[in-house]
Amino acid sequence: MRSVLIGLAALVAAFLSARAEDPASGWAREERPLRFVGKDLYGHINGGAELFFELGFKDLRVERFRKDGRELVVERYRMESPESALAIYLAARGEERPVGEVGERNSGNRYQLIAVKGATYVQVNNHDGDEALLPAMAALASRVLADAEPGEAAKLLDLLPKEGLAPGSERIVRGPYSLQAIFTLGEGDVLMLGGKIFGVAGNVVAPGDSSRTLIRIPYPDVETARAAFANLVENLDPYLEVLRADPDRLLFRDYREKYGEAFLADSMIEIRVNLAEPPK
Repeated sequence: MRSVLIGLAALVAAFLSARAEDPASGWAREERPLRFVGKDLYGHINGGAELFFELGFKDLRVERFRKDGRELVVERYRMESPESALAIYLAARGEERPVGEVGERNSGNRYQLIAVKGATYVQVNNHDGDEALLPAMAALASRVLADAEPGEAAKLLDLLPKEGLAPGSERIVRGPYSLQAIFTLGEGDVLMLGGKIFGVAGNVVAPGDSSRTLIRIPYPDVETARAAFANLVENLDPYLEVLRADPDRLLFRDYREKYGEAFLADSMIEIRVNLAEPPK
């Protein structure tokens, strides 16, 4: 009997020790979580909500955790798809600095840690910027992501070339708000993405050449791609000087004396901007 009690005591001690080593241990959730659905997001984000809607926002859960007078805020965004969540993550990450304890794709500093898994995007905010709380931030993010359904969005990024692609330059676009951070081609939804069609963008350096920005949009069919290309030509930003306009190619120059071109190839539109020399 004594050996059984000693064994139980050892198990309890091990359990308590494990809890003590858990960086999230002792962080108590304050009140009920807040939930924002659809347009309610405007009540939480002061500017920038349009990007979430364009990329496919479903709902947001906000939880505040406190320990020893300090606070961490955990935001869990449910997006429409893994592509939607990855698009938000790529737009927010800056220079990607993974925190190893999270396990999923993530980037963090002492003020904010972001992570993505499937259709779930997570932000953990540390408004005080106490670097000692980074392990707790990672642990709380891991707890949230443990319940998230896995999903794969990397196939979309396969549209970008592997060779010469600048690390950290990958972006996913789905309309004017996500596109304007890359390049202004025209007013409104000039590529007719409609918040439904995903495209990709990235900076590419060719051997012996300067960096250029590449945008590729795969449309569902040839007719949709042709209509979008015609709309681009017709509504190109007036600050872009058209040098040549063919049924399947558009050549232009911007105010910085940099060049750009757009191609139509079957159901794909490819756009290259920030070219130092006019393409042949």
